[in-house]
Amino acid sequence: NDLFPDETTQWADDDEDGKGDNPLGYNGDPSINDRDNDGYPDPVDEQNYEERTVIDQDTGEARTCLDIPATLWGIEDAFPDSPSEWADWDRDCLGDNIDQDDDNDGSSDMEELVAGTSAFASGETPWGGVWVPGANVELGAWDLIGVLVGVPSVFYLGFAFLTRDRRAMRYEDELLDCEDVVTLEKISEAYERALMMRLLGPHHGLMLERVRSRIEVQIETRGGGGFSPADIVADAVEETSKKKSKKKDPKIVEENQSDKD
Repeated sequence: NDLFPDETTQWADDDEDGKGDNPLGYNGDPSINDRDNDGYPDPVDEQNYEERTVIDQDTGEARTCLDIPATLWGIEDAFPDSPSEWADWDRDCLGDNIDQDDDNDGSSDMEELVAGTSAFASGETPWGGVWVPGANVELGAWDLIGVLVGVPSVFYLGFAFLTRDRRAMRYEDELLDCEDVVTLEKISEAYERALMMRLLGPHHGLMLERVRSRIEVQIETRGGGGFSPADIVADAVEETSKKKSKKKDPKIVEENQSDKD
């Protein structure tokens, strides 16, 4: 029976898509036995396949599709009347092209693509983070990075702040005990590193620089006299104390007066 009596190049249309089965004829069928012409053949035993009905848990929508055997997934068209769909990997009666979660594992295909997991394996899911019991909070990757970096930073800065004064005093003592330029340079480099690592405050750095400058001048002008910078400072302090005590002691003032008479 010629289904195209007015067209000499066509006579049959087995998939009933309105296109003749002769691909070389006029209005030829681009895909034989494929009524939606999506490139996937219609099921051979379509009349023997049962229809599955799935209820969408979110919307309550009922969807119906053919229950194609797993051995024919991706071979026969699971949606023979839809040109935009042909496979249903998770068997939820929602075609894989429109389905945002092809393996129905709770993670969208885009999330799995970004994470590098398979969108067609429900056993592979992106890492969801760490659940904190009692707090009802789930920490993601960036949250954990913030915790792992932020908490040690807080402890480090707290330690540095609480020990700055003692550290500055130690560097000051080392400067005062310094007897040569080489050692002075090493001490300077040490407290400069401490400044960069926030182990000393800016005011400590200024104070140590003043001490270093004074000690450097004393080392250069000492000329091998055998006195350390600490001895020079101690002598200066002792001399100043003697002058003050002489001014306050009346006996010394009277003796000085009698000597003048």
